[in-house]
Amino acid sequence: MRFFRRLMIVTLLTVFFGTGIAAAVGYERYEVSNAAEATPAAKPAPSPDLGKAIREASFLDKYPAVIDQVVFFVKDILGQFGITKPKAP
Repeated sequence: MRFFRRLMIVTLLTVFFGTGIAAAVGYERYEVSNAAEATPAAKPAPSPDLGKAIREASFLDKYPAVIDQVVFFVKDILGQFGITKPKAP
């Protein structure tokens, strides 16, 4: 009987708190006056230059920075094992 009572108490507490948390998720009030002032964001006009549009879409200018980060990461890993240390002449 004690086991059943404890099980029921735990179950009821779980249901009580679970439903309260589920009901509270995402609950937020918005001011009506602020909603009227919001303006929709406009999309910029497409670029007439095809080459410039391709460069912007492919992130070609960011590749060297990514390669540098990868090289430093690999050097750091290898340096932890003593592999990248220069040899004495």
